[in-house]
Amino acid sequence: MATYFIGDLHLALPDGSGGAADQLLAQFEQFCRACDSDAEALYILGDLFDAWIGDDAGVTAYQPVVAALSQLSVPVFLLHGNRDFLIDQPFCDASGVQLLSDPITITCGGETVVICHGDQLCTDDHDYQQMRTVTRHPQWRNEFLQQSIDQRIKQAASYRKISQESTQEKSAVIMDANDAAVVEVLEQHRCLTMIHGHTHRPARHSHPTCQGTATRWVVGSWQQGAEILRWDDSGASLIPLTEYLQ
Repeated sequence: MATYFIGDLHLALPDGSGGAADQLLAQFEQFCRACDSDAEALYILGDLFDAWIGDDAGVTAYQPVVAALSQLSVPVFLLHGNRDFLIDQPFCDASGVQLLSDPITITCGGETVVICHGDQLCTDDHDYQQMRTVTRHPQWRNEFLQQSIDQRIKQAASYRKISQESTQEKSAVIMDANDAAVVEVLEQHRCLTMIHGHTHRPARHSHPTCQGTATRWVVGSWQQGAEILRWDDSGASLIPLTEYLQ
């Protein structure tokens, strides 16, 4: 049995055309079936969805995703991502997933591990961190959700356009995790292992901390090869999703 960590799926609304959104949904459904056969737990480290404008709109629109998750017999835990931080209890009730705070420590393979989405680690991206502070504020959340669904769709599209234009002007280093921020979280939680997503740069990193050398695992985006983390009795390893689904 194994524990799985995935993130940055960026599932978009399926439209039945057989396009990228439908193919990604089919891949996710296949993953859920495979995971259910050998997993003891599944952790989704944020950005399950490409956009989430509220449970009142999303639960119905993404019913195939809700169904795939609700049919899993293993515990499923979810972190907010920067695209779907408005996921709330109605989605959890419908899908059967448990929403976790970010960051949070868990026990895996007998080790204490800190997991997070990873966007809070990108402290060199000052513009993003400023926007993150604003959009995570309860007042912003309440005002956004009080709008009509059509208004929210338009506003989300506008935010996404601004984000894409801003990203094109930033270096890869600025948008990656900051080493000092990583060490700060590791030391705060007294952990020697971290798992996160967000940066779309799947890898294994080492970081010297006051507690010893720590390992940081980064899972990959499902639009870019989709490397997932599998942790079993032999330890943790990144594996391509396509390899896992064979």
